[in-house]
Amino acid sequence: MDNESFVHLLEKMIERWDENLFSELSNSGFQDVRPAHLAVLRALNSEGARATDIAQSAGIKKQSIAYLVADLSNLGYVRIEVEPQDARAKRIYLTERGLALQVSILSVGRTFEHWSESIVGADRFRAMRHALALIAIEYRAGR
Repeated sequence: MDNESFVHLLEKMIERWDENLFSELSNSGFQDVRPAHLAVLRALNSEGARATDIAQSAGIKKQSIAYLVADLSNLGYVRIEVEPQDARAKRIYLTERGLALQVSILSVGRTFEHWSESIVGADRFRAMRHALALIAIEYRAGR
């Protein structure tokens, strides 16, 4: 383990996380959710979001977000409404099913965090989380 690169360890964790998340979601009745959908779902809250804002937040082209939003709409996870201030713009909101999906994702995440903390201990887990947050901030800033 000490000889493995940091990036390789992250890849392995993400792979395991994805397997666990989508297995748990499938068991909870969300068999139709794909990893790409998470880019849209992460950006939505009770106020909804415009497709352009979701694209910017996810770092994905607007056309790709439009495809994902249409797919999520067809699956019943989001609804699309005309933006009141600009009839050309659309606002995306979670449906009841979308809210239930978000709750499930958060629950799986909390369980994973508790499990991880039980492996390394509370202090080490807090330190690891803090270090990863700093790396993520610097990476997003392009430094």
